[in-house]
Amino acid sequence: MAKNTPAVDDRPVDTKKLAELLTEAGHPVAASTLNKYRVTGGGPPYLKFKRAVRYRPSQAMAWAAAGTREMTSTSDDRKAAAA
Repeated sequence: MAKNTPAVDDRPVDTKKLAELLTEAGHPVAASTLNKYRVTGGGPPYLKFKRAVRYRPSQAMAWAAAGTREMTSTSDDRKAAAA
């Protein structure tokens, strides 16, 4: 028999709320930065309902986790610089 696990609240949130959620999760980002990412690219996926922009928290958390790095340079970067 399958366990009943509580459903994660993944209802779409606005930009300000997403910035708060990401910051609380250890990925500090300002709402203005998320606005900039929508224009320039590179930000989390978003939904657009008429003029309202919304984000799914699970997608944004995955985006933030994918951008997590342990160091700024890698051995591949050093090899390219030495060539």
